[in-house]
Amino acid sequence: MKSLFIALGFLTRIPSPYSNATYTEKEMASSLACFPLVGLIAGYLVAAIDALATKFLGTMVASGVDLVAFFLITGGLHLDGLMDTADGLLSGKERERALEIMKDSRVGALGASIASLVLILKFALLASFPEGMRLVVLALFPAIGRWAMVPAITFFPYARKKGLGKSFWSFSTKKEFFVATALISALAIILLGERGLCSLAVAGGGTFLVAKRISRTLGGLTGDTYGAINEIAEILALMIMATRLQ
Repeated sequence: MKSLFIALGFLTRIPSPYSNATYTEKEMASSLACFPLVGLIAGYLVAAIDALATKFLGTMVASGVDLVAFFLITGGLHLDGLMDTADGLLSGKERERALEIMKDSRVGALGASIASLVLILKFALLASFPEGMRLVVLALFPAIGRWAMVPAITFFPYARKKGLGKSFWSFSTKKEFFVATALISALAIILLGERGLCSLAVAGGGTFLVAKRISRTLGGLTGDTYGAINEIAEILALMIMATRLQ
């Protein structure tokens, strides 16, 4: 239970007993197994908001409300990582300079553009789901996004000598990866069956390739790239969920 609260406190702004507590790097790494559950919790909270918004405003407006709700719940943590990653990788600079750009708190034009495109695409995808599917979609896709960060942390080196993301990386083991994977696989089957598993497979495969490319460019991953991987996984999962499978 402690691992879940640690993950909840780190990945969201939802109050938990460990929101302001200090904990060891080993405890932080152990919380990786609970990342999918954090996504599920955030997803269900947004789904409750979506149900009300859909009833009174329709699915189009509700989809916009959903994005605002996710931002408030997470504090824009992963979107910020996406923007920093885009600024660094798309700058065309060498590794060290790219890492410096990513560390800069200011958002560049490239990062802002990529974030805008991702939000527009998410909005369009969410708006495409009928009322009967929205609950399971809103619950599952953020869980897949949080899970995608676990293999990225577990199987790729860390690019910096220090950083908040390194606290998870330093003591991460395959145990957390296997637990998180078993958990997200079960959630995918329960919530969306075959389509859920396909979404998980595509998101996992796609983000693994992205992580491999980033790692080759930067000599590893960073906390910012973990956030970018979450965002990419969510987009890929939503795309497959929106596909009309036979």
